Amino acid sequence: MKIILNLIALLLLAYLIYKVLDRRNNNEKKDLYDEIHARDMKIKQYEKTIKSKKENITEDVNTIETLRNEIDRLNKELSTEKKDNKVKYDTLKIEYEIKNNLLIKEQQKTIDLTKQLEDKEHQRRQNASAIGGKQKKITNLEKKIKSLEERHNQELDMKDRTIEFYKNKVKAPTLEEIKAYENGDKEVLKRMKNGKSDNDI
Repeated sequence: MKIILNLIALLLLAYLIYKVLDRRNNNEKKDLYDEIHARDMKIKQYEKTIKSKKENITEDVNTIETLRNEIDRLNKELSTEKKDNKVKYDTLKIEYEIKNNLLIKEQQKTIDLTKQLEDKEHQRRQNASAIGGKQKKITNLEKKIKSLEERHNQELDMKDRTIEFYKNKVKAPTLEEIKAYENGDKEVLKRMKNGKSDNDI
């Protein structure tokens, strides 16, 4: 009987150990399932991330390809522009040299014109000085002319007075004297000069 009780106790103990181990096993299983589930979730997350990264990489590759094509196109354009710019530079250089030469010529013309202007100004001053001298002479001559005119007018006035005086004081010629004067009769004129006339004979 004691052996049976020991066996039952052993069986109970074994059952208890089994239950404890089973519970522990279940807990461990649950923990393992949870860990597996978490790892699956992480794996799915990683797969999504990898897929997104692959898509981004594909986009980046496409972008890189597009950028390379753009770089090639820009390099070609740049090469063409360099050629065009070389031509433009050469053309502009030629235009610059032409315009520079024209500018030098224009500057020389300006210098020549400035010299001519200075000469003309000097000549103008000389002319102004000469004109001033001539104007002074003209003024003096005008004064002399005015003085001569006044003297002439005075002399004319004097002569008019003399004529008037002789008209009033000297007797008028006779008809015989006028005829003798007109015919040039020297004998009559001689007698008239001597103070005789036909009337005195």
